[in-house]
This record gives sequence, structure tokens and C-alpha cells, in this order.
Amino acid sequence: MSPGREMDALIAEKVMGCKFYLETRGEYTHVIADTGKLLYRINKDRPINVADADPHKHIVENIPKYSTDNAAAISALEHHGKEWRILFNRSRGYRVDVWEPGSVGDEIGYANTLAHAACLALLRSVGAA
Repeated sequence: MSPGREMDALIAEKVMGCKFYLETRGEYTHVIADTGKLLYRINKDRPINVADADPHKHIVENIPKYSTDNAAAISALEHHGKEWRILFNRSRGYRVDVWEPGSVGDEIGYANTLAHAACLALLRSVGAA
């Protein structure tokens, strides 16, 4: 999976515990996070079939850019509650390992950027990649 807003939404949901739902308010339909934050407004000028609206694909703002911002990715690693480490190799890029304390195996993410590698490892650790 490539870095971007869809990956950010998956991290928010699967790792950070955020839930998304659609809500109609007057003539607008909104994607709302369970924190009460408005994430996206679908309006009459940009029509969409609400039944087909996937909150993950319609989030544009108001969630951290976990897959492209190193600080946001580190906050997700810390929130996740498992052990983790970051390795860097000039020829291979970043490697992030995530594992349960005392376990034999770990989930690994490789990418050219730290944030992307962290998100890949996190999504694998929750079974979403």
C-alpha cells in the first residue's frame, strides 16, 4: 500500500481506534470520526452516492498524516503499545519492526521513508495489510 490519506485513515481506525460514520446534516453528508471531528463534507456540488461512500477514501483533512509525517508515525507506534525499533540502511531504506514482548515473530515494514515503513509494520501487526 502506498502512503497517502487512505493509509492514514486505516492507521487512525485500526491502530489508533478511531471509528468513522456518515451523517446527513441538511443538504450535506459528512464523514465524521467518533471523536466528533468533521473529517469531510460531501455536498451537492460534488455529488456522490452516499451508499457507496467509503469513509476511508473520502477523508481529506483533520486526521494526522501518519504515512508521510515522521512525528505522526512515531506517535502511532507509541500509541500501539507494542515493542518497536527503527533501522536504517543506505541501500534498503527504513525498516520498522513491531512485536509483542516475549514473542518470537515480529511484523516488519520496509520503505524509503520512516513514516511509510512504520505504517506498513503497524498495519501488518493489526492484520490490516
